[in-house]
Amino acid sequence: MNAAAKPTTAPKAPEARQEPRQPATGSKSNQQKSSSMSSNQQKSFVYCRFKQYLIVETTK
Repeated sequence: MNAAAKPTTAPKAPEARQEPRQPATGSKSNQQKSSSMSSNQQKSFVYCRFKQYLIVETTK
């Protein structure tokens, strides 16, 4: 029973890890690699998104 249970749980683990990465942008994968730069990248990313939002709102 143990041998049969291991193959079923093994493939599910990587799939669960990949699911959150797919909707996320490339910048998030970089943040996971460098924890020291994560806060800076997150701030700049949010700021860029905010600027895009302002531009869209003002052009309407």
